[in-house]
Amino acid sequence: MPAVHAERILRELTDLWASLAKEQGKQSAQSGVLRACSMTLIVAAEDEGDTAGVEQTLAELMHSHPSRAIVLRPGLAGGGLDSRVFAQCWMPFGSRQQICCEQIEITVPEDALDQASRVILGLLAPDLPAVLWCRGRRWFERAGFEQLYPLIRKLVIDSCSFGDDQRAFTLIDELRGKGPVVADLAWTRLTAWREMIAGAFEGPAAKTAEAVREIVLEFYGDAPSVSVLYLGAWLRRAMPSAAVSMQRAGGELGQVGGVQLKGDGVDIRFTRTGGDAVQVSGTAHMETIMLPHADDARSMQEELSITGRDPVFEDAYRRASGPKGAR
Repeated sequence: MPAVHAERILRELTDLWASLAKEQGKQSAQSGVLRACSMTLIVAAEDEGDTAGVEQTLAELMHSHPSRAIVLRPGLAGGGLDSRVFAQCWMPFGSRQQICCEQIEITVPEDALDQASRVILGLLAPDLPAVLWCRGRRWFERAGFEQLYPLIRKLVIDSCSFGDDQRAFTLIDELRGKGPVVADLAWTRLTAWREMIAGAFEGPAAKTAEAVREIVLEFYGDAPSVSVLYLGAWLRRAMPSAAVSMQRAGGELGQVGGVQLKGDGVDIRFTRTGGDAVQVSGTAHMETIMLPHADDARSMQEELSITGRDPVFEDAYRRASGPKGAR
């Protein structure tokens, strides 16, 4: 097997684009291939079984955030690096021209992260930002993973996958001191909840947030997930006169079960009734709202649209992770 290095992979990409252009030229003189790239997106897959899910998510992301995608697949210690290249293509409605993004898969044995980081350095799309999306905590336990941090502008994790909020907060604290902007999908998935709650205080007949004196968060599982802690922290910031408490409810582990806002003439309740359906009562009229499903593709689309630090998340993280967090 030929040794894996950046020059070889770049040659394979050049051959790939030439092959795509030739194939399209055979089909029609008016068709063609448009090469699209706005960033380098490095995705560290959790395990071998995670790779298929990564490819599906990347196929969705490429429509709104075309990238040079580099997928890192964990391999067994003692083996060598392995790689392959291919393209993600789609044809916009009404167009005869395909839009394609390039994808590189690199299998990385446990003891080869040093070599992998050198290869990735040579593969970064010139003059474009680089983002690392780490889909599991085990990568952070592997020696050499930190060598990727100087190469990237933003690091995306999902602290809910850690199963322990203190472990997640400790890791985020460490990462925040190493350069890249740190984003957490446990926060990003709350966007629909935050928009729904804020919407209850809009309109001429709406109560004001200052009237809320008590906030109760319902959570599923044995303890509040990181997402629940973030939501509590955000509510503390939005309604500083209110006391925040949490109570356990039945349902899918890690999800927000509901939110109650009580106070002077205010009794608004948001109750998850199943799946992504939330019943809202206490406003002008009772209604059921279907929240958009916060899957990885939707959450990453949102995060990739934020180029710098998110001050609202920064504040929520500080409140949730500190000794006086909303727990």
